[in-house]
Amino acid sequence: MTQPEPIPPLTKREYFASLALQGLLNNQYTVKLLLKETRSNYELMPGLLAESAVRIADSLIERLES
Repeated sequence: MTQPEPIPPLTKREYFASLALQGLLNNQYTVKLLLKETRSNYELMPGLLAESAVRIADSLIERLES
């Protein structure tokens, strides 16, 4: 059996974005708010969640580096 390919390390931005995305998805209020804003258009929701997670990550990095 061959060994699986090693996963490359995440950048700081990717790491914080993944944590932010987990937090957003675990918060029922956030999901309900996004559904209300997208008017139940589920195609828009992943993009909004991803954009929000990246913005949170960028904000955290900025605060940590200042």
